[in-house]
Amino acid sequence: MKLSYKVQPSPDGLAQAFILGDAFIGDEPCAMVLGDNIFYGNGFSKLLCAAVENAENGRATVFGYYVNDPERFGIVEFDENGKVVSVEEKPAQPKSNYAITGLYFYDKRVVQMAKEVRPSARGELEITTLNEMYLKKGDLDVQLLGRGFAWLYTGRVSAWAYRFAVRGSMLYLRPISV
Repeated sequence: MKLSYKVQPSPDGLAQAFILGDAFIGDEPCAMVLGDNIFYGNGFSKLLCAAVENAENGRATVFGYYVNDPERFGIVEFDENGKVVSVEEKPAQPKSNYAITGLYFYDKRVVQMAKEVRPSARGELEITTLNEMYLKKGDLDVQLLGRGFAWLYTGRVSAWAYRFAVRGSMLYLRPISV
């Protein structure tokens, strides 16, 4: 396993990460995990291994998780047979409650495809646009994290407050001396 990183100089969208990482991604499959995402669940490593295998075989894999506030996330919509029919970035009227988490696996085409992404109305190179490109080619898999899995998005203090105060989950903090 090889881990590499590059600092994104300004918040120009997640798809830009692949352009910035071109030199060390090269012509290889890769994965991206957002630093404010925490995953937990029995069997999670098997799902990761399957995603790696998919990437090595020319496919992309993202992970979906049921949320109560889908308008805050990129979401994935399924048809009645469970087939992915669309992905959408922070929709005002979500077509589903399945958020796309901050864990992405892509094949060796990802850098070139990211270079084809055009800025959104928000001025960003959206990861959702990249996922749409894979979907249109028939190369996007969505692995749902269901019962027994936890996905924590830690990017908002209010989300933590809801999870640990309102829902009654336990969180223990120890003071740290610096």
